Amino acid sequence: ALVPRRVVRVIIAESDPALRRLLDALLSPSSDMRVVGRVSDAERMVSAVQRLKPDVVLVDGAMAGATHIARIATACERTRVVVLGTYMNGAMDALAAGARDFILKDDGPEGIANAIRRVSALP
Repeated sequence: ALVPRRVVRVIIAESDPALRRLLDALLSPSSDMRVVGRVSDAERMVSAVQRLKPDVVLVDGAMAGATHIARIATACERTRVVVLGTYMNGAMDALAAGARDFILKDDGPEGIANAIRRVSALP
C-alpha cells in the first residue's frame, strides 16, 4: 500500500510583502507542503506559532533575533526554524539560538524547499 506523504505545515515570516508573496507562490504548489500562515513581524510570528503549531517556520534573517528563535521553541517544541538570510552573518547566532538551518535567499526555490523538507524530517 502507498503510504501517504506527510504534509509539512509552514509559516512564512518575512517583512518584505513582495518576497512574502513570492515565497508563498513558491511553496504553495508543492504537494508535500502547506503554507498555514504568513506574518510580517517577529511578534506575529511567535503568536502564529503558538496558535497554528506548524512543522516549520521560514524566517527572514532580519527578523530572526535569537530571543524570537528561542521563543518559538518555547511556543511549540516540535516547530523547526529555518532562517532565510541575505548573507551568512548571523548564521552562527541563529543556529546557537535553536534554528535548525540557515539558508541564503540566493539558494533559490529548490534550495529553500529542500531545507524545509530536510528540517521537517529531523527527529
